[in-house]
Amino acid sequence: MQANILAEAGVPLGKLEAVGFAMETVGRRLLRFGGVDVNTAIGSLEEQLPRIGGQIDSAVIGDIPAWEDGSMHIMVVKSDLGASDARLNFCYGRSRYASGNFIVSAARLNEEEIIGATVHEAGHAVGLVSSDMPQYDGNSSFDGHCVHECVMQAVNTLEEMRRATRHVLGNMAVAGFCDDCDSHLQKVHLA
Repeated sequence: MQANILAEAGVPLGKLEAVGFAMETVGRRLLRFGGVDVNTAIGSLEEQLPRIGGQIDSAVIGDIPAWEDGSMHIMVVKSDLGASDARLNFCYGRSRYASGNFIVSAARLNEEEIIGATVHEAGHAVGLVSSDMPQYDGNSSFDGHCVHECVMQAVNTLEEMRRATRHVLGNMAVAGFCDDCDSHLQKVHLA
């Protein structure tokens, strides 16, 4: 499977490399696909991206067709991300559930933290965590997160992002996913 990273001009190279590393880590868990080949292109997205105030509207990820060309598509932006649903005043990343597409912001995260954000959003992009899964957290204020100690727990603060990153870096063999989430990754079918 291909993972195509489109980066906004000005995203630091170290952060782009961290996103690529995170996708390779997730790819090792997508065993049906023999891993992930990562391609990176740097382009000028600035004029094309819708904004909410001074932030890029993270809902832009919905404009990319699901599993376009059978590939995952990741946008990495240097700007802050906003969310038009008003529950958040910013977000680290956002995915289009089970579509293969997500966006992540390099604005508030260091190179390590962006690994956690990328793995988390990649998990959503391949279908983690829906209400029919045993690990679904029905008590979270944000749908689609895991109840276990896992990279897929809800992430709303920098400390929670650091926790997610520790899950990934501390358990590289399964990319920070718990047993339930990892089991689901083994069954992923791309639409």
